[in-house]
Amino acid sequence: MNTFTRIAASALFAVAVAGCASVGGYADDAWITSKVSSTMAAKSPSTWKDVNVETKGGVVQLAGFAKNRAEADEAVAMAKSVSGVKQVINNIVIKP
Repeated sequence: MNTFTRIAASALFAVAVAGCASVGGYADDAWITSKVSSTMAAKSPSTWKDVNVETKGGVVQLAGFAKNRAEADEAVAMAKSVSGVKQVINNIVIKP
């Protein structure tokens, strides 16, 4: 593959990915899920190992278990701080 073909292919790929992201498609949701998960993991990986993050249309759903209400509220706050998040649904259950 020559240099021109590589540059053209790279440009086409970049436009395709940007198009998906600009309409709130799968690329946006995957990015948001990744960003929320990494934000939580950076704070305290062992604390958030029982919390699952899913995103659809910019709406983040948190599901799993937390030690107490403050921990669950912190997860919601971290999710809300991520760019592109429209709403957070908190389905975190407090461990008995």
